Amino acid sequence: MTALDLSETLVAEEIVRVRAEGWSGVLALTQGEVAKGLYFVDGAIAFAASTVEEDRLAACLFRAGKITEGQFRAAMRESEATGRPLGHTFVELGYLTPEDLAQGVGAQAERIVLSVLRWTTGALRREAMERPLPADLVLE
Repeated sequence: MTALDLSETLVAEEIVRVRAEGWSGVLALTQGEVAKGLYFVDGAIAFAASTVEEDRLAACLFRAGKITEGQFRAAMRESEATGRPLGHTFVELGYLTPEDLAQGVGAQAERIVLSVLRWTTGALRREAMERPLPADLVLE
């Protein structure tokens, strides 16, 4: 699919279409140097990602008081050394419970979705995928 111009298309309308179709894949959004992705599985938002530092999982967890800066740094080193996702590393090191991680990922996804709903410039592109992400990353 070609990219849609966000000055002519509302992100919310595209989300409604995706949900109605039961579509799976990524809505890839760009605005200047910023890129965000909304991942859908069978029409439901399953994950969201962003290149904006404030949207990152660790930043969301830190703002919520779930982790300290020291815990973030230790988990980051461990994650880089093992290649494991940072969120899983927080749990493995005992800094978060699985429930805390799930809540943090949910809050992160919500923040990213709400931010792109306000975009009136940039581009949106659909990238269809049968299974857009690993099962252990999908939100409930």
